[in-house]
Amino acid sequence: IKLSHTLPFSKYSATGNDFIIIDNRKAILAGLPIKKTFSNMCRRKLSIGADGIIVINRDGKYYNVSFYNADGSLAESCGNGLRAAGVYIANNIKPIAVSINIETIDGMHEFFINNGQPTIGINIKRESFKEQTLTIENINIKGYIISSGVPHYVIIEDDFDSPEFAAFARKIRYSSYFEPDGTNVNIMKKTARNKIMVRTYERGVENETLSCGTGAAACYYTGKKIMNLKSPVSVMTKGGELQIHETGRKIYLSGSVREIYKGTYELSDIL
Repeated sequence: IKLSHTLPFSKYSATGNDFIIIDNRKAILAGLPIKKTFSNMCRRKLSIGADGIIVINRDGKYYNVSFYNADGSLAESCGNGLRAAGVYIANNIKPIAVSINIETIDGMHEFFINNGQPTIGINIKRESFKEQTLTIENINIKGYIISSGVPHYVIIEDDFDSPEFAAFARKIRYSSYFEPDGTNVNIMKKTARNKIMVRTYERGVENETLSCGTGAAACYYTGKKIMNLKSPVSVMTKGGELQIHETGRKIYLSGSVREIYKGTYELSDIL
């Protein structure tokens, strides 16, 4: 297979998450070693750097989008990434009149602009919600399991600013309870009637990230069930503010998205 030596991409920022977006509707990724290529592209200081890669595969009645973590592994979905993908489609493929549908591994998502904010529907699996106590290094941790497209374990914690969060969350992420796929880990704190603070350790990135859309949705749903949290809710992350609102049992995630730059990635090191 003859491969191009450069790969065109765009880089987007979505409320603290950064993504490399590749338009693959003409199969420009065919023949490439995906895991190696994408993990190399996501390396910070040594390459472009990103929390993950978004691949737009086809268009038509809806858009098919795939998400890859920074280690090159395939993810089921990504809340902030879906919002970035929607803005990319609107800016580069087809203007959005009212809304569009975006298909990912976890199902279909509605994307639209709400009060100037890119907004995406999040697929919460309500039947997955349950309380689960884990024992980590002889410490009992009470948390809540919920799938918001990807699995999350949510801990309600007043000691929100603990510098030990990432190290401790890593032990939960790799706990035997969540084998073989692991889980994302969140801590949340309610600061007002309709405001929460959220920190997220993301599998695939294998560290705390500045923001996580599915994590924000998972914490909202947990807060709704456990703390009488009511829509709409402001979610404060290290990367900025996200908004969650619920309409007719559908949960929507809103927040800022902006394009950082366009470029081409040199493939010579991996071909």
